[in-house]
Amino acid sequence: MNWKALRNNHYPVMRSRDLNTTPVSRKLLGTSIVLFRAQGGKVAAFLDRCPHRGARLSEGSVCKNGNIRCPYHGWAFDAEGRCTSIPSAAKEKPMSFPSMVLSCFEKEGAIFVSLEREGSRVSNPWHTPDWEHSDFLLENRVKADFRYVLENFVDAAHTAWVHTGLFRSKAKNLVEASITHLEDGGVRISTTGEKQNPSLLARLFGMTEGEVFHQDLYAPPCSVVVDYQFGKQKVRSISVCTPENESETRIFTKVYHSRQENPLFHRIKNRLTKEITQLVLKQDKKILEEQHEGIAEFGEKGFAATESDAPVMHVHKAIQNLLRGNKGLSGKEVRVKYYL
Repeated sequence: MNWKALRNNHYPVMRSRDLNTTPVSRKLLGTSIVLFRAQGGKVAAFLDRCPHRGARLSEGSVCKNGNIRCPYHGWAFDAEGRCTSIPSAAKEKPMSFPSMVLSCFEKEGAIFVSLEREGSRVSNPWHTPDWEHSDFLLENRVKADFRYVLENFVDAAHTAWVHTGLFRSKAKNLVEASITHLEDGGVRISTTGEKQNPSLLARLFGMTEGEVFHQDLYAPPCSVVVDYQFGKQKVRSISVCTPENESETRIFTKVYHSRQENPLFHRIKNRLTKEITQLVLKQDKKILEEQHEGIAEFGEKGFAATESDAPVMHVHKAIQNLLRGNKGLSGKEVRVKYYL
């Protein structure tokens, strides 16, 4: 995989609450990195390699002063890559290794890292809505190519079969999807004609009658935003699919839902929504890993497709254009009908 087109972006690699007093290793775009909390609790990220003899810094420790210490010879480094201690040296000389330092920041419960020291930042990586809401953040890991994981999140046709009764009932409404390629290389899919369904999530949000507002957005490089509205009820999920390597993806899913007037009911709804969302993601993980095994054995050529696959195919094309450095199809719009 050619990761060049993706290197300059920041990606969530772990939840903030999971980084405490010990270093944590992660993979990002095929590269091993280490995260730790430096002085004052500030997050720091390095390439996971000691510049002395190449040992894994993630197997080391964090000193009381927030410096990370290598487990091999005890060399220690501050958040800027300056070597602050060499226990075996009779006379230490100042040394600095800025090339191992990675750009990172924390945002709304997650730690973002770029493999470029001055990686570009997105001001609103979680696509936070402007309406009053509660939210939660989930982290999952799947053995699958990040491209297929992204495509799964815009593939509404699979939900009636993989998530039957939990997220959507079996297909019975003829819907129309308007697929638009955007200037930034993204793809917006607006679906009309979708009706409420008797799934568990629909009952939880009181979505049993009337038409549904439904829009999916592929936001380059690795995010999918899904919006639903049922009367006054609004739900937004954003799934950021961080590529660890060619066959493993870490998914960070943030869900926003509009507040209820009754605080107790709202807390209960928030907890149940979180549990149901995790079940849905677990089902996605299973089918995606089975798909990955099949593609690994038989390849990905010769896939059959119908109009219901159009949203997936257009997002697939947008991702391929991104990876190849090609211009997108800005302004192109396609309309298709299928059962959902």
